[in-house]
Amino acid sequence: MPRTVRRITVGTVMLGTIAAGTLPATAVQAMPTTPATDREITFTVDGTTTYGTLHIPAHRRGQKMPAVLLLPGSGPTDRNGDQPPALTPHTLAKLAGALAHDGVVSLRFDKYGTGRTGLGAYAGRPETLDHPAFVRQAATAYRLLAGQPEVNRRAVRLIGHSEGALTALRVAVAAEPRTAGVGLLQPLAKRFLDVLAQQLHDQLAAAVAAGQMSRQEQLTLGRAVDRAVADFRAHRPPDTSAMPPALADLFRALDGPSRRYVETIDAIDPVAVAYQLPRRTPVLLTCGTIDPQVPCHMTTPLAVALEQAHTRGPGRIVLSGVAHDLTDPANPDVLAPATLDALGRFMRYGARTCIAPRNHQGVPVGRNVRRAISPAATAAAAQTLNRTGQAIALSAGGGSNTICSAPPAGTTRTASVPTGPERWVNAPTAPSTGPKHTPAISQYWVALPHQTSPSKITSTQ
Repeated sequence: MPRTVRRITVGTVMLGTIAAGTLPATAVQAMPTTPATDREITFTVDGTTTYGTLHIPAHRRGQKMPAVLLLPGSGPTDRNGDQPPALTPHTLAKLAGALAHDGVVSLRFDKYGTGRTGLGAYAGRPETLDHPAFVRQAATAYRLLAGQPEVNRRAVRLIGHSEGALTALRVAVAAEPRTAGVGLLQPLAKRFLDVLAQQLHDQLAAAVAAGQMSRQEQLTLGRAVDRAVADFRAHRPPDTSAMPPALADLFRALDGPSRRYVETIDAIDPVAVAYQLPRRTPVLLTCGTIDPQVPCHMTTPLAVALEQAHTRGPGRIVLSGVAHDLTDPANPDVLAPATLDALGRFMRYGARTCIAPRNHQGVPVGRNVRRAISPAATAAAAQTLNRTGQAIALSAGGGSNTICSAPPAGTTRTASVPTGPERWVNAPTAPSTGPKHTPAISQYWVALPHQTSPSKITSTQ
């Protein structure tokens, strides 16, 4: 098999020559600031009013800030990344908070079938709702965000989580203004039904390993899953005769009012979309080593496509010990430090403004703590960052110090596209010693847009 070379841009951390500490105290105090605020916004697309939250960090009056549109995963996942009341990981709300900490505006909204937006114009005809409608909704939100008075329209990025990553890719292809970057966090990296089938096969294998079914039963059910997927793609009702009730219910749900949505999203290959991105688009792709929804090996074809499409940026980053919801299961109330580090590297790539990097514990290092660290401590923090996979360039600062990024053009390193987590070099890859995290498939892939709660496969969880 030919060896594919992956170019990975190396982040650069610099000690700023101009720090807040070099300015007279009176000048710092005189700068008028506007406090942080959440602004409820609405916009209309396809006859439906969409509701969202625009978070504006504290900033100087008249300042133009970078911004990010946050897009949620599958099913009835709302603007905060929740499917209440059963699932409330607050994934997008946490991302918005992390971005705000670094002075980045964010917009997140209730997509069709969720929150205040609901089904809108599709309420009486949910069977007509398709994936392109969600892309149009996201594209409208992107243009709205770029037009906000506090936003630098040349520094607007897209970040999609799980299925939202595919929506982000599709918006980025023709985004106006051109996007400053695309973040694909634990993405839908293959066709929808291929991912669903792989998840089901993995659950069947786990059931055999746990002694819950025989090898012959696994083979029989596996063939039934493959036949149902083939039926679905051939526009036939899926044959569920050889399936247990829970699995049969799943495929019958796919064949219900959401069939058009499933058919239209399954028709899209994320790899093919990646090749359509504008050249030199900065891209981040993450996967977690304990994410059963999107195992890291599943993202390799997408990572290769992004490389061959001549994108740039951090590229693929493996998040050691991180689950699908971007957390460490040992501390699920906050984003994992590895997630925060990857997010910071992505936002710093090509940025003209200083965004503080974080150390291996997720603690901001640089402008947010510049008054509290000495030159020696700053150098030590930079060495800590270097151990996480970044190349560090240091230059002396003035009376105080800060760390920001300004990756020079052409600063790259190369590594083979991996065949397993142990070979990935652009993030820590030590095996996790935390608790096993095996959330149900229904959390991210099975729930359909108009459902009030996800379908469950209780026989194999």
